[in-house]
Amino acid sequence: MDNAVIYDFETLSQNAVDAAVVSCAILSFDMDLLKVNGYSYSDLLDKTEFIKLDVQDQVKNWNRKIDPATIEWWGKQSKEAVDKIKPSKDDVPLTEFIDWFVDKSIDTKQAKYYFTRNNTFDPVILQTICSSMKEPMPYIWWKVRDTKSFIMGLAYELNIRDDFIPPDCEGKYVKHDPRHDIVLDVMRMQILLHSKLGIVTGK
Repeated sequence: MDNAVIYDFETLSQNAVDAAVVSCAILSFDMDLLKVNGYSYSDLLDKTEFIKLDVQDQVKNWNRKIDPATIEWWGKQSKEAVDKIKPSKDDVPLTEFIDWFVDKSIDTKQAKYYFTRNNTFDPVILQTICSSMKEPMPYIWWKVRDTKSFIMGLAYELNIRDDFIPPDCEGKYVKHDPRHDIVLDVMRMQILLHSKLGIVTGK
């Protein structure tokens, strides 16, 4: 049974308080399955939910900001990455985001943990959106976990970076796509848990 959630935003600013949000991905998974190497990359990617948000709506109606330096950074990324942040007719207004997040997550009583990669960024973005909508946070603050700390703790003294690519994930990962970002972090957690600090190759 799924008992954990991980999510990730792509933004047009590094200021978590008012960054315009391009997209979000969310994934529910079973922490116990990680211990037995129970997921494949494709399994997790198939379970991942994704939403693309209307940036102009956020700027006009919710005072969220676009940072020119971040736009410049995006311009230096791959065409595939840049294409994913371009406006489209399917972009969703910010008012629909919280309901989507709750709907695509698991019941808050069932979820033991809510993971993000940087807990001073993504949870802050979610908090500010909830505040703008006058909605409560979708989870209790003490369930928040940080995948970087989780990975670094398991890999301590193994000389492995927290962004290492597990061997069976090579060629599957799409950079700067939040779906792939969260799947890859879960795969990192899985290989480290399953190996019990055994031999893991990373870059």
